[in-house]
Amino acid sequence: MATQIDLSTWQRAEHFSFFKDLANPYFSVCVRIDAGELFTACKQSGQSFYLACLYALLRANNSYQPVCHRIDNNQVWLCDKIEINAVQLDEQNLFKISYLPYAEGFAEFSEKGKIAFETAISQSFFSEQFNSIEGRLNCIHVSVLPWLDFTGFSHATPFGEQNGIPKFVFGKFDKQLGTMPLNIDVHHGLMDGFHVAQFVNVLQQEMAALAKSLL
Repeated sequence: MATQIDLSTWQRAEHFSFFKDLANPYFSVCVRIDAGELFTACKQSGQSFYLACLYALLRANNSYQPVCHRIDNNQVWLCDKIEINAVQLDEQNLFKISYLPYAEGFAEFSEKGKIAFETAISQSFFSEQFNSIEGRLNCIHVSVLPWLDFTGFSHATPFGEQNGIPKFVFGKFDKQLGTMPLNIDVHHGLMDGFHVAQFVNVLQQEMAALAKSLL
């Protein structure tokens, strides 16, 4: 599932060495993404907009190599088949974490996603599923704040965390503008602002392609 990167030849080796021992080696960027076409396509086709956003995000992560790098024991690894740990609320408005596996098509992803959501909500926070997915490197962490049109975000992060797993937070969708905020949090030893900008372009392409396929 992962290939070790040779740091003696990796072009980012010096940057990785510089950032890896900082108290907080992560940086966060908040952007507005165009999601109007995807939102409309989901409404017309009866699909979940949240699952559609997750699928486009999954596709983008698996399509852009820099965001697939992870850190383990001070070594850099390139993960294959990135998957998703996502949150949803239960009846008490407490969030639970579900595991959404990789899927080639949206129909398969959506079906598995709905089952994952139901499973997570029906269990305690520290469930068997939670314990089975905790610590996996070939994943991304995704949350959503559909009530807030935010312009910045910070994450609760264990002191000294160095695994490099990217974190994403979707915000409130603006129906008039067709946009919504997306917070992206990545390890600076693995990515720079240039890479985040390139990733956002890939994500927008995946969202547009998915919207087209649903209509």
